[in-house]
This record gives sequence, C-alpha cells and structure tokens, in this order.
Amino acid sequence: MGNELEERLLGQPASADDVELKPYGDPTESNKSLRRRISGVNPAEYDERTASSSRWRLLDEHQARHQVEEKYVKADTSEYSSFDFNQVENEIRRERDSQLTENGLRLRRNENNKVNLLRWMFCFTIAVAMGFTGFFTDLLIYYANDVKYNIVFGTLAGDCREEHGKENVACRSTSWFVGLVINVTLVLIAAYTCNKLSLASAGSGIGEIKCYLNGIRHKDWLSFNTYISKVVGVICGVTAGMPIGKEGPMIHTGAILGAGVSQAKNSRYGVDFGFDVFRNDRDKRDFVAAGAAAGLCCAFGAPLGGVLFVIEEGASYLTVPMIWRCLFTATVALLVLQLLETGTIHRNGNKWGDLTSNAMFSFGQFTEPNHNCGPGTGIDFSACRWAAPTPLWTLSDIPLFLLMAIVGGLLGAMWNQVQSMITVFRIKYRTTLRRRVAEAGLIAAVNTTLLYLTAQYIDTCKPLPSTNSTPPWLLHTVRQATCEDGKYSSLATLVFNPLEIAVQEFFHQEAGTFDAASCLTFGAIVYVMACWTYGGTYPSGIFVPSIAIGAAFGRAFGQVMLDTSYQPTNVGIYALMGAGAYLSGVTRVTISLAAIFVESTDDASILLPLTLVLIVSKWVADRFNTGIYDIHIELKHTPLLAWNPSLSMVRYSCGDAMSTPVATIQARPTVQEILDILNSTTHGAFPVVRVSEWHPRGEYLGIIMRHQLLTLLENSAWEDNDGFSPELSEEIFRGSYHRRGRTTAGVNIPDDAIPRIVSLYPYFDASAFTVSTRTPLTRAFQIIRYLGLRHVPVVDGALVRGILTRSNVLDSTVELLDNKRPTD
Repeated sequence: MGNELEERLLGQPASADDVELKPYGDPTESNKSLRRRISGVNPAEYDERTASSSRWRLLDEHQARHQVEEKYVKADTSEYSSFDFNQVENEIRRERDSQLTENGLRLRRNENNKVNLLRWMFCFTIAVAMGFTGFFTDLLIYYANDVKYNIVFGTLAGDCREEHGKENVACRSTSWFVGLVINVTLVLIAAYTCNKLSLASAGSGIGEIKCYLNGIRHKDWLSFNTYISKVVGVICGVTAGMPIGKEGPMIHTGAILGAGVSQAKNSRYGVDFGFDVFRNDRDKRDFVAAGAAAGLCCAFGAPLGGVLFVIEEGASYLTVPMIWRCLFTATVALLVLQLLETGTIHRNGNKWGDLTSNAMFSFGQFTEPNHNCGPGTGIDFSACRWAAPTPLWTLSDIPLFLLMAIVGGLLGAMWNQVQSMITVFRIKYRTTLRRRVAEAGLIAAVNTTLLYLTAQYIDTCKPLPSTNSTPPWLLHTVRQATCEDGKYSSLATLVFNPLEIAVQEFFHQEAGTFDAASCLTFGAIVYVMACWTYGGTYPSGIFVPSIAIGAAFGRAFGQVMLDTSYQPTNVGIYALMGAGAYLSGVTRVTISLAAIFVESTDDASILLPLTLVLIVSKWVADRFNTGIYDIHIELKHTPLLAWNPSLSMVRYSCGDAMSTPVATIQARPTVQEILDILNSTTHGAFPVVRVSEWHPRGEYLGIIMRHQLLTLLENSAWEDNDGFSPELSEEIFRGSYHRRGRTTAGVNIPDDAIPRIVSLYPYFDASAFTVSTRTPLTRAFQIIRYLGLRHVPVVDGALVRGILTRSNVLDSTVELLDNKRPTD
C-alpha cells in the first residue's frame, strides 16, 4: 500500500526513558514459554546472531520473580490457549467504516439484518440437532435398560424363586454373572471409545464448557470425535447401571453442536460448507452457550433452567441478545425432543401427542389432577376445580428442611474432598491406556457385585404397594426379585432400575413403601460408588447420582419423622429437598437448580423452601471447599479466571506481574524477520514498534496477532520492486480462522521474497487496550476477565515494558508474588 497510512500513524514522537527493549518475552500462556522462563533460554531456539546479542538476555531477578509453580509446568498445559473476544480494529476496518455514505449505511444495515437472521437460523439448526441427539440417546438407553433389567434380573430372579427356591446360591450366582458380563462389557466399550477417540469426552464435560466460555481454548473439547465418544460412552455407561447421569454429557454434547454448526466446517475431516460469517471467537462463544443451554433443557425439560445454568455456571460474557438466543435454542430443542419421544418412549404414562411429560429425565408431578369429578362422575366439575389442593409443605417443615440443607452441604463437601483425593491418585498412577480401561472395567465389576449383594442379601420382602396410591408409570418398576408372589423387594426396586426411576420412587411412592433403613442403605452405597466412579475415562454426569443420593437421605429423614409424633405432610417432598440440598453441596449451583426443579416438577409451590435449602447448603459446603467442577478444573491446572480478583492482588501493579522481555516486531519487517519471530516463539500476538531517530529502541504502535502474520505470508503480502503490496480483506483473515496446524512450514515463500518488506500498518490494531506499569493489577484483571482479552501490552510512555495475559492474573501467579515478598 502507499505511504499515507504510515505517515498518518507515525505522528509526533513521545518522550521516553532510555530503556532497553527486550523481545521474545512471554505474551502467551504456552507451556513451552513457561518452561523457558523457568529453565532459561534454549540456545537452539535462537540463531547465532540472536544468542550473542545482549538484547536477548534474561534478567535473573525478573525470571525468579515470575516463575510458575512446578506442578503447572509438569501439567500438560501446552494444549491450552486463550480466546480473544475483542474485535480487531485495524486501519483497513477503520477506512472502510469511515467512508460509508448514507446509502452505504443502509446497505450495511441490511447486511446486518441478514446476518442476524442467519444467526437465528443457526440457533434453530443447533436446536434440531440437539433434539435428535437427545432422542436417539434416550431411546437406546430406555430400551436397552428395559431389556437388561426385565430379562436378566427379572427372568433369572424369577427362575431362582420358582424352580430352586430363594436360598439357592447357584441360581443367584448365575443371575449375578450374567449382569456382570453385560455391565463390564458396556463400560469397557465406553472407556475404550473415550481413550481412542478423545479423552476430552471423559467426565461430565461441564467443567470444560465452563472453561471454554471463560475464554480458554483446547483442541479436543469441541471436536467431532469428542461428540461421538460422548454419545456412545453415555449410552453404554448409563445402560451398564453405573452411578452416572447423562445430563452433564448432554450439556457438553449441545456445546459441541453449537460450535460445529456455527462454524459450518470440520478441519480434521476436510468438511467446509462455506458459511464463514461466524468464524470468530466472539460468535462461536455465543453459539456454544446456546448449545449448552439446549443440552441441559433436553435433559430436564427446563428451558429456563438451561439458560440460567449457562449464566450461573458457564458464561463469562453476557448480552441480552445472547440470552434470548439461548432461550430460543433451548425451547426449540425441547420441542423437537418431545415431538420425537411422544408415543415412542412411554415414560410417565405419556400417550401420542402428549408433550407435557417428555424429557430425558423427569421428576414427575407431585400434585395429580382429580379424575373423580367432572363429566360422567356425577360431581360438578366447578366444585372440584375450586377445591383447595393438599399442600406439599407447611411452615413447620421449614426448620426440618434447613436441617437437611446443613447435612446435605456437609455430605456434599465431604464427597468432593474424597473425590478430589481419588482424582489426584488417578493422575499419578493411571497413566496408560491399559490402566485406564482396566480401571473402568474393575469399577463396573465392583459396582455390579455390590449392588447385587445388597439387593439379594440385605433387603426383606414386603407386600406390594397399593395401585391406587402408586403413580401408573411406576407400577411396572416394582421388583419382586426372589420374594414370593404378592410381595416385593424395596432395595431390589431401587437397585434394579435406572437411577432416574429410583428418584421417582422416592418422590412419589406412598409413605411406608421404603423404610428408613432401605433408603439409608441405598443412599450410602450410591454415595460411595459415585465417589470412585466419577472421574473415570468415560462420560459421567453427576446430576442424577447426586439427586438420587440426596433423595434417599431425604426420604429416610421423612420416614423417620413419620414414625415419630411429627407427621410430615408429604414424605416425597422431603426426598425432593434432600436431593436439592445434596446436589447444591456437590456442585454449588443454586439459581439454575431452583428453576430446574420447579420446571421438572411443574409445581411452583416448592420454590420458597427449595431456594432456602439450596442457599444454606451452598453456604455450609463453601466453608470447606469448592464445587466439584472447580475442583477438577484446578486439578487439571486449567487457567480459569474467577469472577473476582484475589484479595492479595491489590498489593501489586502491572509492572510487578507482567511478562518480560517482550517479543516485538517492526512495523515494516522483512519476510525473514517474520519467519524468525514465528519460528522462534509460540506467542499468539506481538507488539508492533517503530524505530526512529526519536526512539532508537522502538515506539509502541499497536499489536498484531500471530494468525495475521501467517495469513500475510500465505497470501504473499510483501512489497514488490516498486514498493506496492496487495491489500488483504477481512474476508481473507476470517477464512483462515483457527485452521489446524498452521505453521510457517506450510507457507511457500520464494527465495527472492526473503528480503522483501511487509508493511503491517494496515493490519495491526493501533487501538488495542494497554495498561501502564503503574496500573493496579486488579484493574488489569477486570480488563482481561470481563472484556475477554488475550493480550494486554504494558507500556511506559511510548515503550513496551511487558505483556499481560491470563496467566499473569491467575491466583497462582499472585501466590507466587506473595511468596517473593519480604516477610514482616
């Protein structure tokens, strides 16, 4: 391009101290650069001229001050990088916008309307894809469970009872062995698929999505392989009777669909549909949030709960349009799921066309409609309609609910602590594929054996519950096991059914169906099993197991109250409050849980006591540790930024925490200089400086991204013999957004282009956010955290002193600075 842009940006020089500028610092949080800061510069990374120059030396004192803890270096953080949600405002964009006429503004407005319409269409596509994914996942789990429980545990147990008698050990062993083979095989399939396709599919995935929306990128979190592994793994794991849920994996699955549909491409498999308008960090983040909300909505049938969960636990950057699109996506996804499941999966007694009770997990309604009045009954319908409903709780129940909240918080905090210890053990010793798969098979075998022994040898037989007081959709779930005709086994009913059925049993079966001992036994066993099961190399949600554990303890407490002089209004509501108390103690989620429970039960009367229970449980548990998602994020050393800066951060300025020396690039570098800086560093951005007679050591002009430099080389944007160079458009840079494996090795540069000049003036961001060395570190935290910035140059006048990134404002970095402070 001409020299007009350069002259406009040069301006008048500003005064600055005579301070030496040191390039090749640490403007990103890559693992290689962290190791270089700790162990010193690797001479192999620099050419002979660079190694011999004093400009590249590292100051020992500064190096020691900014060391990163050894555990973070040993962790595999090289696959983490940060998003940059800030839009690049370079000279190309400013010139285009400043020259818009009235007609141009009208055309821009029409273009924006088309983009917004396309944005809503993409949300609709994400919702439909999530609805179909949830349907096929639920369909396979539903019928696979029906076959397994009714044939394996029904027929074999029946043979034991009728032909051989209840005490025949050989017959019982056959039933146990068949169930063991089925469960272990399914879990091995889930674990092997996870290990071979994508280890990122292990666990619930909520922690990963939380980190993604926080601004952290990982190559496998939202990949197609992770999607396949997640779906296959959750089907096999839940069918195998593992104490895991499909709700967390559905959130992760929805987020993957949001990312894939919005980008309309798959780099790994070479698929590209050509829709590149949303190929940027900001738009991709919004679609991922919408997909996550749709995933949770399909799991619980709670559109508002899905949106609130994304707001409370995930999204770090919120806008009203984003919330609207999340709600729209969640609602459409639920509608698609209901249309597909109605008449196909007969859950809760639904019939064809009934869209009121279809979700992948439903609590069921506590208040049933009165069918004993109205037309054909001889009783006036208006009298029934205005009859006062039976309350689920009274004021006298509140103190008991709060007591349950305290206990639930304590149990949740203890579970998190033990589970974190198990995870640390796994990180240390479960290092190979064979060990990970073998561990999964061992867990499945132990779980199956423990549940089978519990149901067969601990429980006692009871008369079948009344059909008048049992919801019709639960009649077929009562397990007779080895009991004689007319009786059932309460523990077998809980054990030989999916966990979601056990939860509905606790909520809706009449008082006395399960005694306190059976509830406590079941809750304690699932409590222990879930602790060692969660965190294995297979998809595993924690919502449903936690709800089942809390419901068991809550039902036991209600049954104990029923056996005393105090008569609770409804023992099922105690199970519900127990479920909320324990789940809040484990996850530390409150607002979205209240919405999920209300929407899943279709009863707003529980909102007041439930909210109190959730808040008290979280307060109690927070006294001991953090939520299970945050614990696993910390154990994986993921650089997640909290909502607020740490208290000790107020003692430091940006000059104390910045990374130095800085890798800078001239505003008019040669192709060779660009190749050198790209090959010798892994940084994601570089401050652009201009060396002049007023600033021989460089004047800060702006910042340019690594992918921009690669795009310039790929498109031969260097000057010709006459000093002219091609001007690249925004569309070219957008088309190269996050292509996999982009390096200089893939750029074909002729030998005669090596000494040619590349003008960066049209492309770097001259208006990027900067801070001074004296700016409080808390202010820099707020800029990086809430604006979603990846790099913030630290300047002193016109000189670049350092770079701040996410790694510089982490709590671990502040702790390191605290350790270096002189003690009083």
